[in-house]
Amino acid sequence: MEFGVFGIGIVFAILYKKTKGECNMKPLIGVTSNYVYSYMPKLNEGGEEELIQMKALQDTYVGSCLYGFNDIPFNMSLSTDIQAIEKAGGIPIIIPQTEDETVLRALLNRLDGIVFAGGSDIDPIFYDEELKHNKGLFGTLHNLKAEDASVFAKTVIERDNMEFILMKMAIEETKLPILGICRGAQVMNVAFGGSIYQDLEKCYDNEKLLGHADIEKWAQYVHEIEIDKDSLIHGIFGENRIEVNSIHHQAINKLGSGLKVTAKAPDGIVEAIEIENDSRFVLGVQWHPEMLMTSDENHKKVFDALIKASKK
Repeated sequence: MEFGVFGIGIVFAILYKKTKGECNMKPLIGVTSNYVYSYMPKLNEGGEEELIQMKALQDTYVGSCLYGFNDIPFNMSLSTDIQAIEKAGGIPIIIPQTEDETVLRALLNRLDGIVFAGGSDIDPIFYDEELKHNKGLFGTLHNLKAEDASVFAKTVIERDNMEFILMKMAIEETKLPILGICRGAQVMNVAFGGSIYQDLEKCYDNEKLLGHADIEKWAQYVHEIEIDKDSLIHGIFGENRIEVNSIHHQAINKLGSGLKVTAKAPDGIVEAIEIENDSRFVLGVQWHPEMLMTSDENHKKVFDALIKASKK
């Protein structure tokens, strides 16, 4: 089922490339998706508390239906990612889970740009640390392994493996414009040799730390950021300060080699990174402009810039 989605995307991309020279087609933008092990947490793999919860869910119509397909993993993309690309004038193609490098390379050869979307925590093994404080955006079901926890999984190693392969290929083998959002910015940083704070409240030493994991205000302003004047992000907004939302408990720690910090929150948390060679569109933002677009069109400028770069 997952490859079927991918196959449709490839067919469309081939048709797109064949006709691109004949008419002014919109750029094809790949966007990574979440890989979820199951619709519902596999509570039967937990302890007594989880078994009680499972029995209660199975006694409902909704729970019984979802548990019927609970051994099938699936790819999940938020509509805000797709709509942001469409509104900016691009054609979104969802990239499903695969670690086949031949498939990923073929896909990149057909894309005009790529978005690394938000999602689960990055496994610290990718930046040479032990897993100590990862808790996922929604918290942790302590008695369940990641592969049994559904959207409550702290980390999803399959998605990590794929996205680091994809990021490396996109950087080293193409000149594609790349936009990393939240987790995507963190993937970008780690791919360049950097590291991540596993949990800001436990790892970031600053008495003035803001509340960055404000999920309920996903489409509202939470704090401002200060932008460096000599940067791609400043060119996009034309302002030294803007307001952003904040839906993350991790953030960039050690900066990756070849990257530069171009925006920070008042507490010092990195909010935007770019490649030092500014002749190319490679941008990572810690906030979610695609979600803010539902309440403030100003953040559409990020996607407008991506689409413009994808047309070159």
